[in-house]
Amino acid sequence: MRTARREKIRAALSALLAAILLLSAGCGLSPTPETGPAPTEPAPHEHVWDGGVCAVCGAECVHHWRVGVCTVCGLRCAHEWRDGICRICTLRCEHDWQDGVCAICGKICEHRWRDGVCIWCGLRCEHDWQDGVCAICGLGCEHDWQEGVCGVCGLVCPHGSHDAQSRVCALCGLVVPHEYLNGVCTLCGEGPVFVTRLKDFPPEAVAPTEEHGTLECFHFPLEEGEILPGARGTKTREERRMRDMVIYTPFGYDPEKQYNVLILAPGAGHSAHQWMEKANRLSGELGRFKGCDLLDSWIAGGWIEPLIVVEVEYYLKGTPAEIALTYGRDLRERVLPFLAENYGTYASVNENGELIPAPEHFAVEGCSYGAMILWQMLPDNMDLYAYWGMLSGGYRNEGEAELIERIDAGGSGEHPIHYLYAGDGKLARGWSAYMHRIERLDRDCSCLRSGVNLSFLAVEKTTHNYSAWDTGLFNSLQMFFHSRCDASLLPPEEPAPAAKK
Repeated sequence: MRTARREKIRAALSALLAAILLLSAGCGLSPTPETGPAPTEPAPHEHVWDGGVCAVCGAECVHHWRVGVCTVCGLRCAHEWRDGICRICTLRCEHDWQDGVCAICGKICEHRWRDGVCIWCGLRCEHDWQDGVCAICGLGCEHDWQEGVCGVCGLVCPHGSHDAQSRVCALCGLVVPHEYLNGVCTLCGEGPVFVTRLKDFPPEAVAPTEEHGTLECFHFPLEEGEILPGARGTKTREERRMRDMVIYTPFGYDPEKQYNVLILAPGAGHSAHQWMEKANRLSGELGRFKGCDLLDSWIAGGWIEPLIVVEVEYYLKGTPAEIALTYGRDLRERVLPFLAENYGTYASVNENGELIPAPEHFAVEGCSYGAMILWQMLPDNMDLYAYWGMLSGGYRNEGEAELIERIDAGGSGEHPIHYLYAGDGKLARGWSAYMHRIERLDRDCSCLRSGVNLSFLAVEKTTHNYSAWDTGLFNSLQMFFHSRCDASLLPPEEPAPAAKK
């Protein structure tokens, strides 16, 4: 039975196979002479790679890169670098830096600086110094100071501090004058130390020096007229009405630089040559000195900075107030414009020849009658001078109360008084009255405060002469041009004690 069933199955399968073959022949699926035999796969083989191509079958390798070499065919990548990375195999370049540029991929190093050297490429920075710091790498200059200027980066020493006694800068070693704000030096925190006894005069401040300034002499008539070179004559009345002006320029003066200027008004009957060119007895201990010699020593010793000093005569006719009008006008309209046009000052002139003042760089100082004239000039000339010196010049002569009121009004305005120094000899007649008037000025003027921008000093054992005046000039010049007053930083004044009943 089973055998018969198997035979039936075999017969059915045979019939089905025959039907399939017949159907295939009818659909044209059988091979024909026109199409040829069906393609065959190449026989499997191991590629023989040559330059990324199989030498047997010509196939191109589909590279698998590792560290710039194909792990399939062993081909080394012909790198195409872009920003230090191969765009073919993504290998990062192991740079060979030469002057900040990679000799392999051409990448320019984006420097990372440390102590002036790039930690990536080793390049040393070619510094671009600005205010002592390199603008490229940020390195701070290790300064090599030479006369207050760094020989490496060219920075002028900012003089952050100095020794109070020697005035030697802690940074550059240069002797630096005090810089006072409200009566206290911003460099050492000390107040001024003024000479009040001739025996306390610093010996180095009167020591001879080989660095001498230059004197030039000019003269001009009383009314209008240009300023002329040379000293005036005395033979004719017209010559006698002319006045002289002596100009001191310091050793090493450079007309291309700018200098502070001090105007000196001599005593009554004294010429512009008296103090500047003739020896005056400063004291029996110190000897005899010309004014120009004192200026030379003070500048050479670093007590004051180099400056231009101009002694100008006035026409002695009338009261101090009357003389002050003509003297003040001559200084404003002739002397200061002349200096601005012909010397290195901070002032200048406009196209019409009118003065453009620089009061913070101009001081005026008078001796005796010259100081009395300056008291009368003070209220109307604060726009020209921020520093005032009144040596032996008791101002109680023409409306003291009104004068104080005018000084207060002017000094509280746009042009404040940076410093006013007054002094006298303690043996001079009337020195005590002069001191009390300065005390009244301190009390009644809101723009002046003793110890801040106002001083009065009496020199011991001296009278009304050059011993007191030279000492006062030495004291005042240490404050002039180096002193500022900022009322907003001052503590409030203590109220005056109530009067006893």
